[in-house]
Amino acid sequence: MPARRVLHLPVPSDVGNGAAVNVDHFDRDSMVELNGTFTATYHIEYSITPAVWHQLGSNITASIAPPLTIPNGAIKMRVRCSAHTSGQPTCLVAGVEM
Repeated sequence: MPARRVLHLPVPSDVGNGAAVNVDHFDRDSMVELNGTFTATYHIEYSITPAVWHQLGSNITASIAPPLTIPNGAIKMRVRCSAHTSGQPTCLVAGVEM
């Protein structure tokens, strides 16, 4: 029986990229969510190759962003910060392991 799992994506505390995390073991109904109290602009990104990153959804500037579905073929995900004043949100991936 498949197991439900929650995974934390590292969120940078300043402008830059968080560490990439392997997500290819999650089914494609899995969700990713960034929330917390912050004044910053974050982007959730995914990769289907080792070198190219794609933004998932819109820029996140609000304390609670709606959850996003992991796209088919995503191998890795990361959180990128393009502007930061204060705060440190958390980012979770939740779903069923394949």
